[in-house]
Amino acid sequence: MERLRKVLLASALNETCVVQVLREAALEISSPGTATALLAAAHILENDAELLLHAAHRIDLALHHAPAGGGDPLVVMD
Repeated sequence: MERLRKVLLASALNETCVVQVLREAALEISSPGTATALLAAAHILENDAELLLHAAHRIDLALHHAPAGGGDPLVVMD
């Protein structure tokens, strides 16, 4: 589960970087329609990054509250 948490965090970071690039491109583009599409894509990826961070946080909580026997606790995902 620790590896999954790290992958989720890395994915969230990657998506956040892409969001920044999309926003910068939207500022530089001369076509309003294209700029709007880039900003819409950035918004979707930003939401995805937030979901990935939330999932990583839930896994982190599960790891810190794992039973002493080492078994993975059940985690209810929203």
